[in-house]
Amino acid sequence: MIIKKNLQLIVLILFSHSFIYAQQSYFQWVNSATALRERIDMNTLIHSKEDTLGNWVDQGLVQSSLSFSNDQQITLEKINYFNHKNGAKVWFTNNGSQRVFAFSPLENTFRRIDKSTYWGYNFNATQFIRRDTLYSAGGYGFWHYSNVLTYFVETKGEWEMVRTDGTTPKTILWGYQGYDTKKDVFYSGGSEYETQGKNVEKVYDNKLYRFEFNTYSWKELGEINPALPFQTQKEIFWTGKYFLQWAKDKLFIIDPLANEVYVYKDNKQYFQNNAQYFVKDDTIYCYWDRKINTNKFSVSKLVTQSLLIGKFYSPSNRSLYLLLCGGGFIIVLVLSYIFRNKYRLHQNSFILEEQEKALLKALFKMKEGTYLNTNDLNDLLNLQGKSLENQRKIRTSIIHKLNHKIKQRFKITEAIIRVDDPTDKRLRLYALKPDVLSIIRKEFLN
Repeated sequence: MIIKKNLQLIVLILFSHSFIYAQQSYFQWVNSATALRERIDMNTLIHSKEDTLGNWVDQGLVQSSLSFSNDQQITLEKINYFNHKNGAKVWFTNNGSQRVFAFSPLENTFRRIDKSTYWGYNFNATQFIRRDTLYSAGGYGFWHYSNVLTYFVETKGEWEMVRTDGTTPKTILWGYQGYDTKKDVFYSGGSEYETQGKNVEKVYDNKLYRFEFNTYSWKELGEINPALPFQTQKEIFWTGKYFLQWAKDKLFIIDPLANEVYVYKDNKQYFQNNAQYFVKDDTIYCYWDRKINTNKFSVSKLVTQSLLIGKFYSPSNRSLYLLLCGGGFIIVLVLSYIFRNKYRLHQNSFILEEQEKALLKALFKMKEGTYLNTNDLNDLLNLQGKSLENQRKIRTSIIHKLNHKIKQRFKITEAIIRVDDPTDKRLRLYALKPDVLSIIRKEFLN
């Protein structure tokens, strides 16, 4: 125990409500219906239940062909338990291995249900039940830190890897690990790993990630609040909704969904060292090996008595960069759309200069079968004082531009036609194509 300012401050050393250390060679679990403990003796295979006074009552032998007399890993490593299918079965896994054991209360049988042969690669992996399927995330073994997500196929008795997309955590070990049943997401952040090379150092990933099962993809949420001591305090407990993290003189209550961090400093609430924990709805049950009453407390009540101190995570530089790039891309698209429409509007608009208007108006007045000659055009365009060559160039240019504008707006090619003057082959005659007048007159007059 740690005594400070005459107040008892106890530090939790367990990290998940879904496991209990193998104590005195027992497979031990909490009955989800009664919130009381049960256990199977590894040596005798006797099933016992705890009563409300903390006494263990024998229930007789379970039917099993298993023997653990020479199994050092079972006795030395922690045992994870899972109330499977609403307590109809209880599953157990052995830390660092792929072994899965199952106890059936109805059939009173205890057996091994996997066919695994390998172990030692996934110590301290985070394991959880999702929709009656057992998952295992990360872990450590053989000098390797894992970020792999696997699941147990009961019908095959084998483990298979989940194929994922997105930004995967560098490693999944310690830190903030928890599966949210309601949102069907798995959070991972603050994990540790080691540097490569001669000078090995422990490194902590300060990012928070979320795996979304509906898309089977990882998403980097951002950087974890540096006020949280995840590099020095590994006592982090997942309730199914909150992360509870004990520090020297305070308790952090972290809501990853709301992205909020609360701190609880009222030391009237005590937490027993080496306790065993079980979560049911909003209540955390604490157990001891001593024959005393089980303690329990409400997490939501602790939140109401705590102070909101900030965000759990903030967008990382990469996330901010992607956000800015995405926003910039959208702005470019919008501006391109606006300018393109303006350009099209300008291209499609029927805007004429004064000389073009005069020429088109004169052509409108011509009766069918009549033409404007070169001298008529020179008078309309005020070209009398210019040389013959300049007159020809200006006439050609104006007719060309006017034809181009009519084509852009009305899709009519060469609306103004030119024919040879029958009386003088050196001269040209000008008129509108038949039916052109009825097409463009309305807009021209407007």
